[in-house]
Amino acid sequence: MAFKKGGKRKGGRASSRGKIFRVLLVLGLLVVTMVAAFVLLILRPYENRPLAPARTGKNKAQVLRYEEGGGASNPTGTRGSGTNGGAARPTAPRAGPEQSDRELPLLAIVIDDMGDQQQLGEELLNLKLNLSFAFLPYGPHTSEQAELAKRLGREVLLHLPMEPADHRWDPGPGALTLGMDSAERAEVLAQDLARVPLAVGINNHMGSRFTSDRAAMQDFLALVRDRRLFFLDSLTSQDSLGYSLAREMGVKACRRQVFLDNVRDPAKITAQIRELLADAERQGWAVGIGHPYPQTLAALRGAGPEILGRVKLVGVSQLAH
Repeated sequence: MAFKKGGKRKGGRASSRGKIFRVLLVLGLLVVTMVAAFVLLILRPYENRPLAPARTGKNKAQVLRYEEGGGASNPTGTRGSGTNGGAARPTAPRAGPEQSDRELPLLAIVIDDMGDQQQLGEELLNLKLNLSFAFLPYGPHTSEQAELAKRLGREVLLHLPMEPADHRWDPGPGALTLGMDSAERAEVLAQDLARVPLAVGINNHMGSRFTSDRAAMQDFLALVRDRRLFFLDSLTSQDSLGYSLAREMGVKACRRQVFLDNVRDPAKITAQIRELLADAERQGWAVGIGHPYPQTLAALRGAGPEILGRVKLVGVSQLAH
């Protein structure tokens, strides 16, 4: 009997423990089920809702700075080789893609030395870009190409030869020199303009000596004013008085910021184009000058979409003031 009682007591304890374990197991499963249901039914719908878009300001321009030929800007504040460039301008905000065409910065690109080469000249004229063209008065193709420029709605300038500082450089026929008197200069200018009668303005071809001489430039700018033309100072010399004297004399004028192709390499010309675009975005306007080189043509073709996306191309007369 003692043995049986002892056995029953042991079995009773085991049975009680089993019941408690089963109850705890059921309660645990119930808790896990409730937690899972809470997560699936309550939390997940909020987690799956789309997030509201982050509030951001307007995109700022990433202005790429390039220096022609890998050289640093020179101490006079001009850029590029030789006498390239103009003074730095205050930063201006870049027009965003949502802005209208009227709000884009204004840019004029002038192609100098026109009339000298037939095929290159015509290809440049037929680019889908509103370029301006400066024609040498005695270029073999000046007359027909200037007419084509007019038909295409492009601005025509007289690319007026002027005396350079280094006489090893020949400015060509029709040049104004310091050795001329006022009457001779007036006669030469009249003959040059007769060869480019569609010209709405004048810019200098060479002329680093002539544009640095106050008396000579006063003579010349008085003639420009009398003919109601404007003067684009090509800034072939850092000592040029062209723009400042024109402003003093009430002659409409503007000046170049960047020469595009002192180095005849498409990649470097593209870099100069971007330099010019950055200038336009900083100050609201800019003027660049290029030449009828195959590399310049290639760079302008390649950069065309970028140019049209960042600025409004205008005739250079619109930037004369």
